[in-house]
Amino acid sequence: MARGRHDARVSTRKPPVSKAPVRRRKAYHHGNLRASLVAAGVHVLEREGLAGLTIRAVARAVGVSHAAPINHFPELRGLLTAIATAGCEALNQRQLAGLESAGKNPFLRLQATGLAYLGFAREHREWFRLMWRSDLLDAGNQDLMDARGANWLLVSEAMQDFLGFRNRASARLQPRLLLALAAVHGLAILEIEGGLTAMKLEPSGQGSDHAAVVLELLAEAFASAKG
Repeated sequence: MARGRHDARVSTRKPPVSKAPVRRRKAYHHGNLRASLVAAGVHVLEREGLAGLTIRAVARAVGVSHAAPINHFPELRGLLTAIATAGCEALNQRQLAGLESAGKNPFLRLQATGLAYLGFAREHREWFRLMWRSDLLDAGNQDLMDARGANWLLVSEAMQDFLGFRNRASARLQPRLLLALAAVHGLAILEIEGGLTAMKLEPSGQGSDHAAVVLELLAEAFASAKG
């Protein structure tokens, strides 16, 4: 062999591969993705309205794939129902806080449930609207029924205590509860839809003061009406 000829050796070592950082989606525990989707749904709803609330938009807000919510919410109705249920639960907490602030006075406690209802409607208009859209919700959903029942129970107990305080414990409860709901819900809708302004009934002072007067008049009607 000639000395000038060099041994050709093939290197078996692979050139180093530069590792680009891998961007990973946030991993969600099996038990909290649903809650994250509902919370994101509330945010999307209040920011973009019902028209902007889609499963894709919520998945994007959470940071998961568009297919990720399917195990929890195969269709939009299920997600809307869960969001409405969360709204009822949030309203319940607000009413409980109002009752605590009202102390033991039965009139103030009954009034507090109505003020909490109106306050929630003003501050969470889109969320409040959805809570009453039976055409979009699964009305037979047990969680939704339980949450609505908890709201109704608080008002019912406050009404019973007030009637007992005014020596009307034997008065019929159901008609008074229906009147309370019709009046307070009607006032809430008028406020958030601009009806009071359109009819030139917008209060000159604070809205909550206006509502307090309406609720006081209602309470007198509950106590003095026959039956």
